[in-house]
This record gives sequence, C-alpha cells and structure tokens, in this order.
Amino acid sequence: MLAKLEQDQPVADAEIIALGEHVDYWDQLGWHDRFSSHQYTDRQNQYRFRFHLDDVYTPQMVVDGTAPFVGNDAPHIFRAITNSGRTAKINLALTKLTLDGSHISFAVSSSASPGMLSNADLYAALVDPSDTTNVQRGENKGQVLHHVAVVRSLQKIGKLKDLASGPLKASLLAPESSASSTMRIVVFAQRPGAGAVVGAVSMPATQ
Repeated sequence: MLAKLEQDQPVADAEIIALGEHVDYWDQLGWHDRFSSHQYTDRQNQYRFRFHLDDVYTPQMVVDGTAPFVGNDAPHIFRAITNSGRTAKINLALTKLTLDGSHISFAVSSSASPGMLSNADLYAALVDPSDTTNVQRGENKGQVLHHVAVVRSLQKIGKLKDLASGPLKASLLAPESSASSTMRIVVFAQRPGAGAVVGAVSMPATQ
C-alpha cells in the first residue's frame, strides 16, 4: 500500500511523501529488523498518547500527523489523504545539497511570510527509497520482505520559525549499511507533541 501511494500518487491535488518508520518491538520474535529503531517506537507511542489509543500496533499509518488508522485500510487512507490535501501547507524548499561520502548537507528555506512560520519542529529524514529483508526467523521465516521509503535517520534540526531569518543549514549521516547516493532527503514541519504536519519537502540526495 505504501509503495502504491508513493509511486502512483493516486490522490489528486496531494503530493504523497512516504516515511516508513520501522519500530523495534517485533525484534523479540527471533530476528532483528536491521531498519528498526526505538526512536520510531517512541514516535508511535507519542501518537498513541495523543490519540488516546489503547496500544500500539502495526501496520499503522498516520496521515499528516492528524489521522491514525490501520495501514491497509485503503478506503480510510484515501479519504484521509484527500482531506489532508485540502489543507494549506507551509512552503518548504531544499537547496545546496552536497554529498560527501556518507555525509549529506543541505539548506532548508521557506517563502512563507515570517508571521506564518510557527513554533513547529523541523525534522530531517534520510530515506532509502527501496530495500529488502531476508527473514531468518519468526513467523515470516524464509520470506523476503520488500520495503519502500525506509527512514534510516531522523533528526530534529530546528524550528519552523527559524526560517524567518533565512535558510537553515543542516546535515545527516547515512548508516554504513546504506548507499547514500540513492537516498532521499525529506524535511517536514510538525507541531510539538506529535502534532499536525504543516509542511514537507522531498528531494534526491544527488541531482
């Protein structure tokens, strides 16, 4: 489903920027997901508390930080993305992308007026467009799992309001097990407390 949404862009007037955040609480089943991180489990728990959910679960999808639901519920997904596409977003732009080995540097800017730049947090993600996992143990033993939009690094780089002073420079470090030249940089602005995403931009690490 995530691959279809990202590759086909099936919702008019909406740009779908996918982020696959692999949680780590399934690692106890006998095999370790090399893409998993407790950081993403923490982010899912923030959504759990915000939306007053009984527990965390997978697959879960959250659209623009406002609509959580089971990640294979296609009718719900398309409604949520359609509704989100009607909400105006803050324009973000990426420039000065530089790839130096595993280091990717860039600058984030916005053409929005300073009064529109809120206290939202700015995050930068290093995203692997596609990858696979050969599962050695557990209930999926012997299967090859195909992934898209795998988040390999996620960092808070500042506040949206910082852009009122001009472009914000930042950098990310690609993991040793990844090919940095094939990655994408995604920067998004999210209100504190796992709130609504108010702007996002995506660009290949190499032009």
